[in-house]
Amino acid sequence: MVLAEDRAPRAVRACSLLLAGFAVVCAVMVVGAVLAWQHFGPAADGIPRLPGDSVDKQISSVRTGLAYQTGLAVVAGLAALGLAVVVRRRRSWVQRTVWCTMGALVIGLLLGLTAGESTSFGLSLLPGWYPALSSVLTAILVATAVAVAVAMSRTASEEFHQPDPRQADPRWESFVRRQQQER
Repeated sequence: MVLAEDRAPRAVRACSLLLAGFAVVCAVMVVGAVLAWQHFGPAADGIPRLPGDSVDKQISSVRTGLAYQTGLAVVAGLAALGLAVVVRRRRSWVQRTVWCTMGALVIGLLLGLTAGESTSFGLSLLPGWYPALSSVLTAILVATAVAVAVAMSRTASEEFHQPDPRQADPRWESFVRRQQQER
């Protein structure tokens, strides 16, 4: 049975739903990246190479960018899914953890926009729809991360994640017991 005072405020519930949505968008990003990988392999293998040509470097750059975006989407999705569950708990560290994680993920996502396929040659190795899909999904994820940060900074959210003053801190109680035993 959940008491009304133990129920998470609307801002915290909204934050949890936003984080779950963030994870879903990351899953869509992973599916898109997997489909792009299926196109990339044959496209990269079909390019003629000349000795001393920089084609291999460019292919490697696109491969690295695609791997980065895929890996980041997996990590970001798992992190957001974990935070969607944790954010509903009354813990003082949750708010700071969400802010720091979302900040790091936004930086990673923005760096991923410049990873690999920024040249016309790089774009030719990927399906035509992938750069636009990647950019749109990244914009959605950045906007969602900002919305999560705003929801976590609301007063109701801050109050919810602060320790309940009515509950005794077990660390304080053990400290007092040790002090009394030493006397």
